Amino acid sequence: MLAINTNQMALKVAQSHNNILMELNRMGAYTSALQIIADDFSNIAMATKKSQSQISDADYASETAALSRTQIISKASTAMLAQANVLKNDVMTLLN
Repeated sequence: MLAINTNQMALKVAQSHNNILMELNRMGAYTSALQIIADDFSNIAMATKKSQSQISDADYASETAALSRTQIISKASTAMLAQANVLKNDVMTLLN
């Protein structure tokens, strides 16, 4: 009877060992899946930051171009006004 109990105990230990190994394998698979998801989130975060930076750069470039355009128009207007004043003075000089 002791031999039967020993064999049954050995069988139960082997079954328990197999169950533990199966659970460890399952947990390893879950860990791998979670790591892949975490890596994906990290990649998404980096891509989002890069996109935000590119949008910010484009906004800055657009604003800089608008500023340059405004400055050119302002300088051209000032030059035209100066020319008009010179012509007016020349006409006045001729008339006097």
